[in-house]
Order: sequence, then structure tokens, then C-alpha cells
Amino acid sequence: MKIIYSLFALLLFVQVQAQNYNLITGGSIADAEKYTKAYLAPLERGIATASAHGMINYTNSEKKIRFVFGINLSTALTPSSQRSFDINDLGLQEFVASDPNNTIAQSISGNDEGVGIETKTTYYKPNAGFPIYKQVPLVSFDTPSGIGVPLMPLPVFTLGVYSYGTHLNFNILPNLHTSKDAEFVSYGLSFQHDLETFIPTMKDWPVKLSISAAFQYTNIKYLLDIQPDESKFGLELGSQNGPYDNQEMEVKMTSIPLQLIAYHDFDGLTIYGGIGYNILSSEVALKGNFPMYVTDPANILKVNVEDIVDPYSYKRSYNGIRLDLGLNYQVGFMIFKASYSYAKYQSFGIGLGVSI
Repeated sequence: MKIIYSLFALLLFVQVQAQNYNLITGGSIADAEKYTKAYLAPLERGIATASAHGMINYTNSEKKIRFVFGINLSTALTPSSQRSFDINDLGLQEFVASDPNNTIAQSISGNDEGVGIETKTTYYKPNAGFPIYKQVPLVSFDTPSGIGVPLMPLPVFTLGVYSYGTHLNFNILPNLHTSKDAEFVSYGLSFQHDLETFIPTMKDWPVKLSISAAFQYTNIKYLLDIQPDESKFGLELGSQNGPYDNQEMEVKMTSIPLQLIAYHDFDGLTIYGGIGYNILSSEVALKGNFPMYVTDPANILKVNVEDIVDPYSYKRSYNGIRLDLGLNYQVGFMIFKASYSYAKYQSFGIGLGVSI
């Protein structure tokens, strides 16, 4: 149940993440990028890891050609070290913690706690008491919370064919329109070959070998609506500002798992273990026209707006060795599979399918 909850919470993450763009309106694109990298790290690596899981398939049948279809659910576990982070460790230039003794912010996999942060840049606004005007941060806000579950899940539908020792599978998660503003899609291809077709004597071995390779691409996209706060004291918008109707956040993840598998067949049951290498990458881009507050040196009571187009984008990779354990169990035409992978981000998977 937690996995299902985590999936839907993940689809809504940008509603929390949108708060992050106060760092842009606060006048620091560099700070916004650094914070996004820390906040989204579990999403990027977690979904990429989950995308690389569950690609091993075995069926027990005498048919020369078999078709398999079903559904797989893989999920990656965010390490505790990446569920939160210290704002002071990010190297922010413009933003600081409002309380120097409270600097631990949550990543997307963290809990529902936030901390206050504010700009070093200040301006003046009217004060009810004395003095008549007081100096305040240009922007201050609470950091976004996490989804409260350290799981990054990915369900996919599978359609495959097996012939002469080769498994070829198409894996797809159709576009999930959680709202008119959100998209979540994943698709890919996996290939697996039993080496006994090349080594005939392997048929008599108690443990046989297979090789596997796959490619999976996942895209999360959300349309944003970040507008200047027209109620902000001293804010002045010019004719050159806006419109802000083309804002978009996009997160792309690519997974290429390569594996060598050792397996043993029982009556309807295949148990396997393997070693492999994950080639994982992610790309995040904030696109469109965004408002950024700037102070006016000639008027300490005035706040101007500068438009920033396509504020930032970045790429990163997460390559590494993985160890695998799993089983496939077939009863008649029904197939059940379960698997576990050990890596920096541990991952788990279950699947249910039909072989004809």
C-alpha cells in the first residue's frame, strides 16, 4: 500500500516543488539550481534505478515460441543519507536559513517538515510601529517538504516474445494524466539470451547462464504557473514583464542495465542470481519565462521584476555495479516473479504475467 501511495504522491511532487521557485523570484538562479539538485536527487536516481529493475524473465514451457504479457512494479529505496540535507552544505549565495540553528531541509523522499530560508538582499516596507519603515528580506519562505515515503516506484506493462533462448520485451507506462498540467510516461526495451544456445553442453549443467541488456526512458513533466505577487509592497511591473504562461518543469531519466545471470530450473520454478552494471542518467530543465524580484538602488521602497527565460538545466549520471537475486514461478499459463537488487539505491520488484 505504501508503494501505491508513493506513486501518487510522486505524481503530485511538483505541487510541493513549485515552492522551490521562490529561490528564483528571490533573485538567485544558481541557488535555485543547487536546491533543486539536492531536493530532487532521490527522484532522479530512484526512478532511474527502478527503471533498471525487473528486466529478467524466465518461462517454463516446451513451446518454441511463446508470448508473454503482464505488469511489473519496481521500486527503489532512498538511502537515509539522501532523505534530508543541510542548507549550509549547498553553497547558496543569496539564501540563508532564517534560524541558524535550524538548517536541515527535506528532499522529496523526506518527511513533512520544512525550514525557513530568506534572502540576504533586503528592502524597506512600512512598519506599524517605530521605526516607520523596517528592513526585511526581499523573499522569505519555508522550504518544501517531502512525500513522507522513501520509495520511488515505477509500474510498467510488458509485452514480450520468447524464441530459441531469446526473450524480447517491450515495457511501457502510458501517459498518466493526473491533471491537465501533469505527464508521467515511461517506455523501453529489454533483451535476454540464454547462453546454452551457444554452449550446447550447458543444457546438462546444474546452473546455466544468461545475459541481459535493456533500455528504459522515463519522463515527468509539469506545467507551472509562477506569477509575481502583485500584493507585495513596492512591487512594480513594467510593460516588458511577462507573460508567464509557458513555464514547464521536465525531468528525464534513462536507464541501461547490463547483467550476467546464473539460474537453476526446478519444476515450474526458476531461481537466479546475477551481477551487473547500471548506466543511469537524469536531466532536469526549467523552461519558460519566470519573474525574478530585484531591488531598485534608487528607491529602497521599490521592488522591480526581471524576466528570466529558461533559468537552468543540468545533467548527471549514476553508474555502478549491482547484485541481483530473484525467482520466476509458473503455474499453467500464469507467471509470478519477484526480485531484489543491491546497489547504492536498493530496489525491489514483483510481477504478474501470462504466457501463451
